[in-house]
Amino acid sequence: MNVSILSNLFNRDSKYITGVDIGSGFIKVAQLDYSQSQPALIAAGATALPPGAITDGLISNSALLATQLQQLMLSAGCHGENVAFSVGGRSTFVREVLFPSMEPAELKEAITWDIEKYIPFAPDTYYYDYSIVGKSETDLEMRVLIAAAPKEEIDALVALANESGLKPIAIDIDALAAGRALGDPDSALLVDIGDSITQITVFQGGCPVAARTVVMGGRNFTLDIMQILGLTYQEAELLKVRQEGLLRPRNDDDDATDVHSKLAQSVGELAREIVQTSEFYKVQNRSAVIDKVILTGGGANLDNLIKHLEWQTGMPVALLDPLFSVRSTAAFDPQYIRGLAGQLTVAIGLAMRGGEA
Repeated sequence: MNVSILSNLFNRDSKYITGVDIGSGFIKVAQLDYSQSQPALIAAGATALPPGAITDGLISNSALLATQLQQLMLSAGCHGENVAFSVGGRSTFVREVLFPSMEPAELKEAITWDIEKYIPFAPDTYYYDYSIVGKSETDLEMRVLIAAAPKEEIDALVALANESGLKPIAIDIDALAAGRALGDPDSALLVDIGDSITQITVFQGGCPVAARTVVMGGRNFTLDIMQILGLTYQEAELLKVRQEGLLRPRNDDDDATDVHSKLAQSVGELAREIVQTSEFYKVQNRSAVIDKVILTGGGANLDNLIKHLEWQTGMPVALLDPLFSVRSTAAFDPQYIRGLAGQLTVAIGLAMRGGEA
């Protein structure tokens, strides 16, 4: 997928590219080495966001965040200064638009003149980019992906990079980065379960065509366990990660525990959001096909979540493996990198920008 959304702000030419994903609860980094034919993952790590660094999705303490980012990159073993950031959530906009087939220069002029028709933001408050992603069914029209993000967010990331001593070579959209790591997903819902935010993105023909943000994530599962068992947050988080069977595959067990019942309620809410997103898009686009759900994000590792969502949504559900398209060097402990992989999807997808022309 050769999509260059928002990347035209910067140039890129480096052996090492580090993807930096600042999520709703954690900062994640992944660095790829492009010195060989297949990119190699040579550094990766994650750390909790420092309190007060992000407020309502915006950087509120750049100095604090810069210090945390520098420490994470140092501890993860990242080399060089070239980084790719991403933006996501409700403030970003991605839309596929059909245009009559025309030359690139004509398309650029058409979009420039009519961009306010396609982007629901106030004029002069956003950066935008676009890419031709294919032809329509008739060949008389072309499919064009348009993406936009508020200038406030983009400028804050550039300032963060400068304060951290880094060079921003690209700023991407979360869904595009995740899709790149997945390898051109088609006819799928990509569900990225973060700490407190879940992004649900519809992919058609290898491109994200619609997205919505749900205010719930892995933290909700942790709080459910914490509440039922009377644990601290840290204890509940460890139990969620390590204990099998807290959530049953279905709700039809007579001996279901209180923990299962509480978790099933939260997972049921997520399942309804997934189904509603799918059904709404298919109503608006009669020819659309959505035949699978792909999970990613740190909140997707709850045992039996896949089976429970399959039961609730009636669709096949799989866990995305962002490591399938890159090599992992021997420097990584296999168990460590596998445990971290779900959190690295966007960061790896961002680092994969170095492999695009």
